Amino acid sequence: SPKGDSMTYWVKDSSLYNQEYLKMSVGYQDLDSANQLQWSTDTVELSYLFEEGERGRIDTVSLNTNLSGNLDLNKKIRLAHPYPVSRLDTNRMRLERMQKDSVLGRAGFQTNRVEDELRFFELSAGWKPETTYRLQLLPGAMKTIYPVHHDTLTVQSKTRAEDYYGSLNVEPAGVDSLFILQLVKSSGEEEEVIREKYREDMKEGVVSFNYLHPDKYLLKIIFDRNGNKKWDTGDYLEHQQPEKVRYNPEEINIRANWDYDLEWNVGKEEK
Repeated sequence: SPKGDSMTYWVKDSSLYNQEYLKMSVGYQDLDSANQLQWSTDTVELSYLFEEGERGRIDTVSLNTNLSGNLDLNKKIRLAHPYPVSRLDTNRMRLERMQKDSVLGRAGFQTNRVEDELRFFELSAGWKPETTYRLQLLPGAMKTIYPVHHDTLTVQSKTRAEDYYGSLNVEPAGVDSLFILQLVKSSGEEEEVIREKYREDMKEGVVSFNYLHPDKYLLKIIFDRNGNKKWDTGDYLEHQQPEKVRYNPEEINIRANWDYDLEWNVGKEEK
């Protein structure tokens, strides 16, 4: 998983996944009596957990999307399949846009696999404001590693007006290294990343966040020491500290149809 705290293993061999029990060996590092790391191995036995009469052959499944209510102008439609997807058949996919005469016409789109995710694809297009779109996926549009099929998926949504959104333009002054700039919302100890940009997203020294919902946000910068575009916790054995993080001290209030310009004197990363 992205947080590194769990693993999903998909068994493709039917002679294995049709067994009642699966046995495997798991190797891991632990400390010996001298407090030194050593490799240990345990045997694990897994069994299926089904209610009585529930287990059976699954031939047809349903797809899911992240669409709910309005479609944001900078949003991608995420397509989710219950099983790992091997490929998309775009000939079985259709995106339509409502024309002025209330007739649906074909619209172009692009698809890409979500990084480090086997079950998800994203669909993007040049969304137009205040326009209704309809997406349809016919059976066979998403091919998986298993012999299962999905039902037809039809979803419809409408984009918002451009003047509903606000924007934030940040000039991170003084920073001389790779960085990740995050717009976040905080609720207690929980922090939600709304949007993030990287050093290469700067144009003429400014990083822009467009099509933001009117709300209050916090601005956060991560000094991306190794350039992998994520915050690293460090490595105790390698004596590496976690990557440095700083917050802009002011809460940012984004208003509809308004550009918020901010010069933030971030400074250099402290060694």
